[in-house]
Amino acid sequence: MGILDYQLVDRLILSNVWGTEGCALVFKNKSTVICRCNHTTSYAVLMQVVSYKPVVEHYTALKYVSYLGLALSITSLLLMLIILLYLRTLQTVRVKIHKCLAVCLLAAQVTFVAGITSTGEKVICKVIAFVMHYLFLSVFTWMLCEGLNLFILISYPTSHVEFPPFTIIGFVLPLIVVAITGGIKYDNYVSSTSCWLNVEDGVIFAFVGPAILIILVNIVILGIVLHVFLRVKKNIEKCLKEKIRSGLRAGCVLLPLLGITWMFGILTMDHSTLFFTYLFCLINSLQ
Repeated sequence: MGILDYQLVDRLILSNVWGTEGCALVFKNKSTVICRCNHTTSYAVLMQVVSYKPVVEHYTALKYVSYLGLALSITSLLLMLIILLYLRTLQTVRVKIHKCLAVCLLAAQVTFVAGITSTGEKVICKVIAFVMHYLFLSVFTWMLCEGLNLFILISYPTSHVEFPPFTIIGFVLPLIVVAITGGIKYDNYVSSTSCWLNVEDGVIFAFVGPAILIILVNIVILGIVLHVFLRVKKNIEKCLKEKIRSGLRAGCVLLPLLGITWMFGILTMDHSTLFFTYLFCLINSLQ
Protein backbone atom coordinates (compact mmCIF):
# COMPACT_ATOMS: atom_id res chain seq x y z
CA MET A 1 0.00 0.00 0.00
CA GLY A 2 1.34 3.44 -0.86
CA ILE A 3 0.47 7.11 -0.23
CA LEU A 4 1.46 9.52 -3.02
CA ASP A 5 0.50 12.90 -4.43
CA TYR A 6 -2.54 12.23 -6.64
CA GLN A 7 -1.39 14.54 -9.47
CA LEU A 8 1.89 12.63 -9.68
CA VAL A 9 0.00 9.33 -9.73
CA ASP A 10 -2.26 10.54 -12.56
CA ARG A 11 0.74 11.71 -14.61
CA LEU A 12 2.56 8.41 -14.12
CA ILE A 13 -0.49 6.39 -15.18
CA LEU A 14 -1.21 8.55 -18.23
CA SER A 15 2.41 8.36 -19.36
CA ASN A 16 2.38 4.51 -19.02
CA VAL A 17 5.14 4.61 -16.40
CA TRP A 18 2.78 2.86 -14.03
CA GLY A 19 0.07 0.37 -14.87
CA THR A 20 -3.23 0.07 -13.01
CA GLU A 21 -3.63 -3.67 -13.47
CA GLY A 22 -4.06 -5.50 -10.16
CA CYS A 23 -4.55 -2.24 -8.24
CA ALA A 24 -7.64 -0.94 -6.47
CA LEU A 25 -8.30 2.56 -5.12
CA VAL A 26 -8.73 2.57 -1.36
CA PHE A 27 -8.89 6.33 -0.62
CA LYS A 28 -8.44 9.57 -2.56
CA ASN A 29 -8.75 13.29 -1.76
CA LYS A 30 -7.14 16.48 -3.05
CA SER A 31 -3.77 15.71 -1.48
CA THR A 32 -3.59 11.95 -1.05
CA VAL A 33 -4.14 8.76 -2.98
CA ILE A 34 -4.06 5.37 -1.23
CA CYS A 35 -4.09 2.28 -3.40
CA ARG A 36 -3.63 -1.43 -2.76
CA CYS A 37 -1.93 -3.51 -5.47
CA ASN A 38 -1.59 -7.26 -5.85
CA HIS A 39 1.66 -8.38 -7.47
CA THR A 40 1.11 -10.39 -10.65
CA THR A 41 3.66 -12.84 -11.95
CA SER A 42 4.30 -15.38 -14.68
CA TYR A 43 5.28 -19.03 -14.51
CA ALA A 44 8.85 -18.08 -15.46
CA VAL A 45 9.47 -16.73 -11.93
CA LEU A 46 10.03 -20.34 -10.78
CA MET A 47 13.44 -20.64 -12.48
CA GLN A 48 14.62 -17.04 -12.53
CA VAL A 49 17.90 -16.67 -10.67
CA VAL A 50 18.14 -12.90 -11.21
CA SER A 51 15.69 -10.20 -10.19
CA TYR A 52 14.20 -9.20 -13.53
CA LYS A 53 10.79 -7.89 -14.54
CA PRO A 54 9.81 -7.27 -18.19
CA VAL A 55 8.09 -4.08 -19.31
CA VAL A 56 4.35 -3.85 -18.65
CA GLU A 57 3.25 -5.07 -22.09
CA HIS A 58 5.38 -8.22 -21.99
CA TYR A 59 4.64 -8.81 -18.32
CA THR A 60 0.89 -8.83 -19.00
CA ALA A 61 1.30 -11.10 -22.04
CA LEU A 62 3.47 -13.55 -20.06
CA LYS A 63 0.91 -13.60 -17.27
CA TYR A 64 -1.92 -14.52 -19.66
CA VAL A 65 0.22 -17.14 -21.44
CA SER A 66 1.08 -18.67 -18.06
CA TYR A 67 -2.43 -18.79 -16.67
CA LEU A 68 -4.00 -20.05 -19.91
CA GLY A 69 -1.39 -22.79 -20.10
CA LEU A 70 -1.88 -23.67 -16.43
CA ALA A 71 -5.67 -23.85 -16.87
CA LEU A 72 -5.27 -26.31 -19.76
CA SER A 73 -2.61 -28.26 -17.86
CA ILE A 74 -4.70 -28.57 -14.68
CA THR A 75 -7.69 -29.76 -16.71
CA SER A 76 -5.56 -32.33 -18.56
CA LEU A 77 -3.94 -33.60 -15.36
CA LEU A 78 -7.35 -34.09 -13.75
CA LEU A 79 -8.56 -36.04 -16.79
CA MET A 80 -5.38 -38.13 -16.78
CA LEU A 81 -5.76 -39.03 -13.10
CA ILE A 82 -9.43 -39.89 -13.52
CA ILE A 83 -8.60 -42.21 -16.43
CA LEU A 84 -5.70 -43.90 -14.63
CA LEU A 85 -7.75 -44.36 -11.46
CA TYR A 86 -10.67 -45.78 -13.47
CA LEU A 87 -8.49 -48.26 -15.37
CA ARG A 88 -7.50 -50.29 -12.33
CA THR A 89 -5.71 -52.91 -14.43
CA LEU A 90 -2.95 -50.36 -15.07
CA GLN A 91 -0.88 -50.97 -11.94
CA THR A 92 2.64 -51.13 -13.35
CA VAL A 93 5.52 -49.24 -11.72
CA ARG A 94 5.65 -46.91 -14.75
CA VAL A 95 1.98 -45.97 -14.37
CA LYS A 96 2.34 -45.47 -10.61
CA ILE A 97 5.22 -43.06 -11.25
CA HIS A 98 3.04 -41.25 -13.81
CA LYS A 99 0.30 -40.91 -11.19
CA CYS A 100 2.62 -39.48 -8.54
CA LEU A 101 4.16 -37.05 -11.02
CA ALA A 102 0.69 -35.94 -12.13
CA VAL A 103 -0.53 -35.46 -8.53
CA CYS A 104 2.53 -33.39 -7.57
CA LEU A 105 2.36 -31.28 -10.74
CA LEU A 106 -1.38 -30.73 -10.32
CA ALA A 107 -1.01 -29.70 -6.66
CA ALA A 108 1.95 -27.44 -7.50
CA GLN A 109 0.14 -25.68 -10.33
CA VAL A 110 -3.05 -25.18 -8.31
CA THR A 111 -1.02 -23.74 -5.43
CA PHE A 112 0.82 -21.46 -7.85
CA VAL A 113 -2.41 -20.10 -9.35
CA ALA A 114 -4.11 -19.70 -5.96
CA GLY A 115 -1.24 -18.37 -3.87
CA ILE A 116 1.74 -16.97 -5.78
CA THR A 117 0.49 -13.37 -5.41
CA SER A 118 -0.73 -13.65 -1.79
CA THR A 119 1.94 -11.30 -0.45
CA GLY A 120 -0.38 -9.42 1.91
CA GLU A 121 0.05 -11.79 4.87
CA LYS A 122 3.69 -12.67 5.52
CA VAL A 123 3.01 -15.90 7.41
CA ILE A 124 0.55 -17.22 4.82
CA CYS A 125 2.90 -16.18 2.00
CA LYS A 126 5.78 -18.06 3.63
CA VAL A 127 3.64 -21.18 4.07
CA ILE A 128 2.66 -21.01 0.39
CA ALA A 129 6.33 -20.69 -0.58
CA PHE A 130 7.22 -23.73 1.56
CA VAL A 131 4.42 -25.78 0.01
CA MET A 132 5.29 -24.76 -3.55
CA HIS A 133 8.99 -25.39 -2.95
CA TYR A 134 8.20 -28.92 -1.79
CA LEU A 135 5.67 -29.65 -4.55
CA PHE A 136 7.80 -28.37 -7.43
CA LEU A 137 10.85 -30.20 -6.07
CA SER A 138 8.66 -33.32 -5.90
CA VAL A 139 7.76 -32.79 -9.53
CA PHE A 140 11.46 -32.89 -10.37
CA THR A 141 12.25 -35.90 -8.17
CA TRP A 142 9.38 -37.80 -9.79
CA MET A 143 10.72 -36.79 -13.20
CA LEU A 144 14.02 -38.26 -11.99
CA CYS A 145 12.09 -41.44 -11.13
CA GLU A 146 10.68 -41.43 -14.67
CA GLY A 147 14.21 -41.24 -16.03
CA LEU A 148 15.63 -43.88 -13.69
CA ASN A 149 12.77 -46.29 -14.43
CA LEU A 150 13.27 -45.74 -18.15
CA PHE A 151 17.00 -46.39 -17.76
CA ILE A 152 16.36 -49.65 -15.88
CA LEU A 153 13.83 -50.83 -18.48
CA ILE A 154 16.26 -50.06 -21.31
CA SER A 155 19.46 -51.37 -19.69
CA TYR A 156 18.05 -54.32 -17.72
CA PRO A 157 14.86 -55.40 -19.54
CA THR A 158 14.53 -58.67 -17.62
CA SER A 159 14.87 -57.14 -14.14
CA HIS A 160 11.92 -56.66 -11.79
CA VAL A 161 11.52 -53.09 -10.54
CA GLU A 162 9.84 -52.36 -7.18
CA PHE A 163 7.86 -49.16 -6.59
CA PRO A 164 8.62 -48.33 -2.88
CA PRO A 165 12.23 -47.12 -3.47
CA PHE A 166 10.87 -44.54 -5.90
CA THR A 167 8.63 -43.08 -3.18
CA ILE A 168 11.73 -42.26 -1.10
CA ILE A 169 13.25 -40.40 -4.04
CA GLY A 170 9.97 -38.76 -5.03
CA PHE A 171 8.55 -37.67 -1.67
CA VAL A 172 11.31 -37.78 0.97
CA LEU A 173 14.26 -36.12 -0.77
CA PRO A 174 12.34 -32.88 -1.51
CA LEU A 175 11.20 -32.73 2.11
CA ILE A 176 14.82 -32.91 3.31
CA VAL A 177 15.87 -30.07 0.97
CA VAL A 178 12.95 -27.85 2.02
CA ALA A 179 13.54 -28.53 5.72
CA ILE A 180 17.25 -27.68 5.50
CA THR A 181 16.60 -24.54 3.43
CA GLY A 182 13.84 -23.39 5.76
CA GLY A 183 15.99 -23.94 8.82
CA ILE A 184 18.95 -22.00 7.43
CA LYS A 185 17.15 -19.22 5.55
CA TYR A 186 13.84 -18.93 7.41
CA ASP A 187 13.88 -15.13 7.80
CA ASN A 188 14.85 -14.47 4.16
CA TYR A 189 13.06 -17.43 2.61
CA VAL A 190 10.39 -15.54 0.62
CA SER A 191 10.69 -12.95 -2.14
CA SER A 192 9.26 -9.47 -1.57
CA THR A 193 7.25 -9.55 -4.81
CA SER A 194 5.73 -13.05 -4.76
CA CYS A 195 5.23 -16.05 -2.50
CA TRP A 196 8.25 -17.83 -3.93
CA LEU A 197 11.90 -18.26 -3.03
CA ASN A 198 14.06 -15.20 -2.47
CA VAL A 199 16.32 -14.38 -5.42
CA GLU A 200 18.36 -11.61 -3.77
CA ASP A 201 19.44 -13.85 -0.87
CA GLY A 202 20.17 -16.87 -3.09
CA VAL A 203 17.40 -19.06 -1.62
CA ILE A 204 16.17 -19.72 -5.18
CA PHE A 205 19.16 -22.03 -5.69
CA ALA A 206 17.62 -24.45 -3.17
CA PHE A 207 15.17 -25.19 -6.00
CA VAL A 208 17.15 -24.38 -9.14
CA GLY A 209 20.25 -26.34 -7.98
CA PRO A 210 18.50 -29.71 -7.49
CA ALA A 211 16.38 -29.06 -10.61
CA ILE A 212 19.47 -28.57 -12.80
CA LEU A 213 21.15 -31.66 -11.31
CA ILE A 214 18.07 -33.79 -12.09
CA ILE A 215 17.79 -32.33 -15.59
CA LEU A 216 21.45 -33.18 -16.31
CA VAL A 217 20.91 -36.77 -15.14
CA ASN A 218 17.82 -37.06 -17.32
CA ILE A 219 19.69 -35.62 -20.33
CA VAL A 220 22.20 -38.48 -20.00
CA ILE A 221 19.33 -40.97 -19.70
CA LEU A 222 17.64 -39.44 -22.76
CA GLY A 223 20.85 -39.87 -24.73
CA ILE A 224 21.06 -43.54 -23.71
CA VAL A 225 17.40 -44.13 -24.57
CA LEU A 226 17.72 -42.52 -28.01
CA HIS A 227 20.91 -44.51 -28.66
CA VAL A 228 19.14 -47.78 -27.82
CA PHE A 229 16.04 -46.68 -29.75
CA LEU A 230 18.00 -46.01 -32.94
CA ARG A 231 19.77 -49.37 -32.65
CA VAL A 232 16.55 -51.36 -32.52
CA LYS A 233 16.48 -53.74 -35.51
CA LYS A 234 13.57 -52.11 -37.33
CA ASN A 235 15.28 -48.71 -36.97
CA ILE A 236 18.68 -50.00 -38.14
CA GLU A 237 17.08 -50.95 -41.44
CA LYS A 238 15.78 -47.42 -42.01
CA CYS A 239 17.66 -44.84 -44.00
CA LEU A 240 19.53 -42.12 -42.11
CA LYS A 241 16.79 -39.52 -42.71
CA GLU A 242 14.12 -41.81 -41.25
CA LYS A 243 16.32 -42.68 -38.28
CA ILE A 244 16.86 -39.01 -37.47
CA ARG A 245 13.12 -38.35 -37.76
CA SER A 246 12.33 -41.28 -35.47
CA GLY A 247 14.91 -40.13 -32.94
CA LEU A 248 13.58 -36.57 -32.93
CA ARG A 249 10.03 -37.83 -32.46
CA ALA A 250 11.04 -40.00 -29.50
CA GLY A 251 13.06 -37.11 -28.06
CA CYS A 252 10.15 -34.67 -28.32
CA VAL A 253 7.94 -37.10 -26.40
CA LEU A 254 10.50 -37.54 -23.61
CA LEU A 255 11.74 -33.93 -23.25
CA PRO A 256 8.82 -32.58 -21.15
CA LEU A 257 8.43 -35.87 -19.24
CA LEU A 258 12.05 -35.70 -18.06
CA GLY A 259 11.91 -31.96 -17.27
CA ILE A 260 14.56 -30.91 -19.77
CA THR A 261 12.39 -28.04 -21.09
CA TRP A 262 12.76 -26.31 -17.69
CA MET A 263 16.30 -25.33 -18.72
CA PHE A 264 14.77 -22.44 -20.69
CA GLY A 265 14.02 -20.76 -17.35
CA ILE A 266 17.71 -20.50 -16.49
CA LEU A 267 18.34 -18.62 -19.76
CA THR A 268 15.99 -15.81 -18.70
CA MET A 269 18.29 -13.02 -17.55
CA ASP A 270 17.16 -9.68 -19.02
CA HIS A 271 15.24 -8.08 -21.91
CA SER A 272 17.59 -9.62 -24.48
CA THR A 273 16.54 -13.13 -23.40
CA LEU A 274 12.79 -12.44 -23.34
CA PHE A 275 12.28 -15.08 -26.03
CA PHE A 276 13.30 -17.80 -23.56
CA THR A 277 10.85 -16.39 -21.00
CA TYR A 278 7.95 -16.82 -23.42
CA LEU A 279 9.22 -20.26 -24.43
CA PHE A 280 9.48 -21.35 -20.80
CA CYS A 281 5.99 -20.09 -19.90
CA LEU A 282 4.40 -21.69 -22.96
CA ILE A 283 6.07 -25.10 -22.81
CA ASN A 284 6.24 -25.68 -19.06
CA SER A 285 2.82 -24.35 -18.09
CA LEU A 286 1.55 -26.99 -20.58
CA GLN A 287 3.82 -29.76 -19.27
